[in-house]
Amino acid sequence: MAERIIDWNDHTDTTSAALRAAREQRGEAAEIVAQKAGLSPVHYAKLEEGIALDLAPRVEAIERLCAALEIEPGDLLPLPWTIADVSDLPDAGDSA
Repeated sequence: MAERIIDWNDHTDTTSAALRAAREQRGEAAEIVAQKAGLSPVHYAKLEEGIALDLAPRVEAIERLCAALEIEPGDLLPLPWTIADVSDLPDAGDSA
């Protein structure tokens, strides 16, 4: 099942600040965090800069990102997340 966090863009101020703070606390470059999470550096930069996404991130991508930063998913976005199964939609080539 391909689930996406459909309310991600409603929380970009919170998510971007939490991502940046977690990365800076670890002393890692954004490119390293992106690599550890399996995201493209460009996509990770959009997440950290709080840029609204045309295609909501996949749940598993955000879970990988949290694991790479050693934070809890609820640190980024209030739980429970509003998700949708979008397995019948085209992937649009994104990595998240």
